[in-house]
Amino acid sequence: MTDFNRIINPSYASSPDHKPALSSIGQTGKAQFRNTSQQGVVWKEDYYVLETTSSKLAATRKFLSYLGRLYHLKTIFTISHPGLALPVNNPITGTIVVNGASQTGDTLNVTPTALSQPLLEGDIINIADFNTVLFLQEDMTSGTDTTLKIFPLILSGNSPINGKSITYAGVKFRCVIDQLDMPVLNSNGWYQGLSITFRECP
Repeated sequence: MTDFNRIINPSYASSPDHKPALSSIGQTGKAQFRNTSQQGVVWKEDYYVLETTSSKLAATRKFLSYLGRLYHLKTIFTISHPGLALPVNNPITGTIVVNGASQTGDTLNVTPTALSQPLLEGDIINIADFNTVLFLQEDMTSGTDTTLKIFPLILSGNSPINGKSITYAGVKFRCVIDQLDMPVLNSNGWYQGLSITFRECP
C-alpha cells in the first residue's frame, strides 16, 4: 500500500471526526442507536488556491490528476494527518508492544520499555497488523504505564496480536478519498476551492 503523495500541502485541515452511530428518533422523542460509534475517522483538507504560474502549473495539474484518479478508483492509501503525526511530547524515545491476546474494550494492555516521556490524551497510535488508528483518552502518568485508555474501542474478535509493536510517532491512517470537490478557475487564472474529505478504512 502506498503513501498519499502530498504534492501540494493544504491550507487547512479539520480535526479527525469519529462519526456517530446510525440513529433514529421516534415521534415520542425516544432515540434508537445501532452502535455507539462507527469505526474509522473522517477529516477534510481545504486548499485556498492552487497556483498556475509557470513554476507551479505542472505540480498543480499533476496533483489534480492524481486526486481524480484516487477518488474514481477508491484507492486505499496511507496518510498522516497534518496536525497529529507526532505526539505532544515529541521527541520521545523507547518502545511499546501489545501485552496479551484477546483484548477488547477501551483499555489496551501494553509492555513499555521506559518511554522517555509519557504519551498524552489526544495522541494517536498504530499497532502493527492492526488497521485502526487509536486515540489516547487519558494521559499516561509515566513512560512505564502498562495500560492505555483508547478510542475507538477494540471490538470482540478484532484484538491486536500479542507482542506487536506500537507506533506513536509518524502515525498513518489507512484511508480513501470519500469526497472530492474539484476547484474552479478564478479570474486570476488560479484554481480555487479544492476540498478533499479523507475516510479511514480499517
